[in-house]
Amino acid sequence: MQRRTFAAASLLLAGTLLTACTDASGSGNGSEDYPSDQITMIVPFPAGSAPDSTARTLASVMETELGQRIVIENKEGGSGTIGLSELAAAEPDGYTISWFASPGVTMQWQRIDTPFEGPEAITPVAQAISVGTVMFAASDSGLTTIEDIVAAAEAAPGEISVALPGEGSGMDLAVRELEAVAEIEFDRIYVGAGEQIQPVVNGTYDLGAAQAPPVVQYVERGDLSWIGVFGDAVPAGIDAPLVADSEYEIDPTAVAGYEGIVAPAGTPEEIVDALAAAVETAVASEEFSEYISSTHGIAQFTGPDELAQKIDDGTATATELIERYGL
Repeated sequence: MQRRTFAAASLLLAGTLLTACTDASGSGNGSEDYPSDQITMIVPFPAGSAPDSTARTLASVMETELGQRIVIENKEGGSGTIGLSELAAAEPDGYTISWFASPGVTMQWQRIDTPFEGPEAITPVAQAISVGTVMFAASDSGLTTIEDIVAAAEAAPGEISVALPGEGSGMDLAVRELEAVAEIEFDRIYVGAGEQIQPVVNGTYDLGAAQAPPVVQYVERGDLSWIGVFGDAVPAGIDAPLVADSEYEIDPTAVAGYEGIVAPAGTPEEIVDALAAAVETAVASEEFSEYISSTHGIAQFTGPDELAQKIDDGTATATELIERYGL
C-alpha cells in the first residue's frame, strides 16, 4: 500500500513538473525568452512603396538586435487600415507586428469603411520616422515663400490651384489648415497619389504638396522650388523653411505625419519594451541613417508611452478635422 501510494505520488509529481516545464518553454513563445522564433511584420502598403522600403530597412537592422528573422508581409488597402485590421486579429505574443503610418491609425478608420477599429485595437511600440509634407511651385512662377503664396491667394481668392493626392490626406489637411490660419482660399485639386508633381512642373497647377523624396529631383534640376515644410522637422537634404517658423502657426498634430511599429492590443509590456529597444538601436544605426539621408527622410525615435500619447492626441485632432471639414 505504501509503495503504491508513493508510486502514485511520484507519478503525480512528475506530471506536475512536466506541465510546468511545458508551460515555461514548450511553446517557445513565452515573453521571458522572447523572441525565440521568427517575427512577421505586416506592411499595410504596396511592396516597393516608400513605407515598405523604410520598414524593410529598419527590419533588417532589428533582426540583428533581436537575433531572429523578420518576415515582411504586404497587406495593402484601405489607406493602411487593412493590414492593421489583420494585426489586430493576431495573437498578442510579439510574433506578429505591423508597420503603420499615422493617418491610418488616427484618421482614416474614422472616415472610411474598414474593419480596423482604431487605436484601441493596437499596442504602440515605437515611432521610427517623421514624415514631412512639402509645398512647392514651378521655379519660374515667382512664388518662393509661404508669404508669396498667401499674398497670391489673397489677391485672387479661390484661383491659386494646389495639386493634392486625395481628400483627407495629410497634404490636404496641411493646406486646409494653412487656409484657415491665413484666412485664404486655394483651388484644391485632387489628382491622386503620386500625381501632384508633374502638373506643377508643366504649369497646369500653381502649387503642389507632397512628401519630399519624389520632389527632390525636380528641385535639383531647376524645375521646381521649395516653398516650405509642414510639420516640426525639415527632411534630410531639403533646403526649405518650416511653415511653423512663419507667422502662420499650424497645429503640428494636424500636419506632422509619422511611421513606426505597433503590435496587437494586449501585447505584454516586456515584449513591447524589447521591440522598442530594437527599434531605437536600429534608428540610430549607420545603415538606417544612410538610408534616411538618401531618401530625404526624418529619423525620429519615440518609445511606447510617448507614441501612445501622440496617437491619442492625433486621433482627437483627426476627429475635430473630420467634423470641421466634412471629410
